[in-house]
Amino acid sequence: MHPLPYNIRMLAAAFAVSISLTASAAHGTLEGEDLATVKSWLPYYHSRLQLIFEYDAEDPAKSGKSSEHLHASVDRAGPTVVILEVQTPYHDEPRLIGGYNPYKWKTWTGRYESNPGRFIFDLDKDKKWERTEKRKGSFRANTSEYGLQFGNGDLIIHPDLRSGNAQNQTFAPPSNQSVLVGQAGDFLVNNLRVYKVIKEQDPAPQPAPLPQIRTYEPIGPVSPVPDHAGFLFECSAALIGLALFTLIFRRS
Repeated sequence: MHPLPYNIRMLAAAFAVSISLTASAAHGTLEGEDLATVKSWLPYYHSRLQLIFEYDAEDPAKSGKSSEHLHASVDRAGPTVVILEVQTPYHDEPRLIGGYNPYKWKTWTGRYESNPGRFIFDLDKDKKWERTEKRKGSFRANTSEYGLQFGNGDLIIHPDLRSGNAQNQTFAPPSNQSVLVGQAGDFLVNNLRVYKVIKEQDPAPQPAPLPQIRTYEPIGPVSPVPDHAGFLFECSAALIGLALFTLIFRRS
C-alpha cells in the first residue's frame, strides 16, 4: 500500500484539527467573550474571575462530584459567578445561563435572604435580570445537602449537579415560564463552573509632572552690575598707597 502524498496528509491533519477545535468550541464554551460579558455586568470596574469549581458530565474526573464537593469549594469564597451549560427540552442547542452572588454562600443556615445585588443571566441573549429591593422574593442559602439556588426557584441546581430547574419567581414576575430556559421545568447540566470574583486594586495614579520653570530673556542689553567688594578693595589700596606716599614725602 502506497503512502498518501504529503500534501494530502497535511490537508487531512488540518481537517482533523479543525474538527477537534470545533468540538471543543461547541462544548463548554465558557471562556473568552462569555466571561468578558459577565465581567461587564459586575459592579467592580477592575475584577477577574478565578475558577474554583467545575463539574463536567463528560469528564470522568469531574462528573462524580456532588453538592458536598461544590460547597466545600464555594462556601465562604465571597462573591461568585455561576455559569452552566444546560440542555433543555425546548432547545436543540445547549444554553449558557447562570447567576451572580455578591455575598458568600452559607450552608449552615438553610434560610432565605432578601438582600439586593444578585442577578441571573442568559449569555445566549446577552441579558441579565437583577434582584432589587422593589422586587419581592428572596434568595436561598442552601445547606450542603442541596446544590445552589437563585431566588425562590428562578435557578436551582440539584444536589447531584446533573440537573436543575428554572421558573420565574424572584428575578422576573412569577409565572410558569422561565427567562432562562423558556418553558419552566427541568434541564440537564452539561457543565457547571463557579468563579470567584476577585476585585483588583485600581492602578496607582502616576505622579503629576513638576511644573516647568520658565526663563525670561532680557529685552535690552544687560547693564553690568558693579562689584562692590572689588570697588572697596581698590579704594582701600589707593588710600593705603596715598598714606605711604605722604609718609615718605614728609621724611624726605
